[in-house]
Amino acid sequence: MGAFIVAWGVLEGEIDWAITNIYRLNPTLSLCICANLGTKAKLDILSSGVSMLSGRLGLQITRNFHSIIGKIRDHSGNARNVLAHSQPSIGEYEDEIEGIILGWELTRQVARKELTVTVHPVDARYWRGLTKKTKALAQRLRNWTYKAKAKLSNLSDFEFRISTSFQTRYAPAGRKRRRIRPVR
Repeated sequence: MGAFIVAWGVLEGEIDWAITNIYRLNPTLSLCICANLGTKAKLDILSSGVSMLSGRLGLQITRNFHSIIGKIRDHSGNARNVLAHSQPSIGEYEDEIEGIILGWELTRQVARKELTVTVHPVDARYWRGLTKKTKALAQRLRNWTYKAKAKLSNLSDFEFRISTSFQTRYAPAGRKRRRIRPVR
């Protein structure tokens, strides 16, 4: 589990670094922005920036970024949140040699619409697999961040501002209703 925590810290750092590069921020200012944000907020910010710059980044980089962001979201829910929000508990396990033995497990309860209780294993093999996946996601994010940075590096500040401008959409006006005045 310790190796997973370190790998997740590396992945969080890569998310911060991607935000710094996509938004072309001063690294110190970027640290101030990212320091107090959770993973979900960071991924939302990164996804929005990639979408706004999709015309400059191109279809391949944009799609790959969104794919990686989606995979990190899923992985956060299936791995990081397990350690952050689960409760250790004792469970009974059947062993072929020793019979029933006691061991600990991580139990996560989520109650949005309905209660869901998930028991996660604590064996080393399970967490090694999660660590390997976390490292791979961090590396993929870094690779695509480099590609995006290269695409954006040739833009002047003016071109960057134009690329990130947006058009305000207004909600359609409702139909006018004739006001009926009460009789006095």
